Amino acid sequence: MCTASFGIAEEAYKFRKNLITKEEFLLNSQILCIEVSVSALSSMLGHAIIPIPILGAVIGNTIGTFLYEISKDNLTMKEKLLMEDYLKEIQECGYFLENEFELHNHQLQREIKAYYKPL
Repeated sequence: MCTASFGIAEEAYKFRKNLITKEEFLLNSQILCIEVSVSALSSMLGHAIIPIPILGAVIGNTIGTFLYEISKDNLTMKEKLLMEDYLKEIQECGYFLENEFELHNHQLQREIKAYYKPL
């Protein structure tokens, strides 16, 4: 809990100084909380499985963190591909909407000119 608090405070400082964007602040804070949760949970499980003070928690934390890093790397590649596809879709929608906007804007300008002529 303390580790997450200090980490989020550091991210908030970076955000206030405009070193990172809002999205980066939120993403970094979420990742930090997940990593701290994995560490705490694996330490607790390690202590429950190996009831030797400190040793069980350290071994559990080491194993849990190691497994988390392996799974995070594998998921990161899939997430990057998913985000790239999503970004392409957003760009295509942006181009489509920009063209639609220009079309409607030109039509509106013509109608405004037609409206002002009789006035």
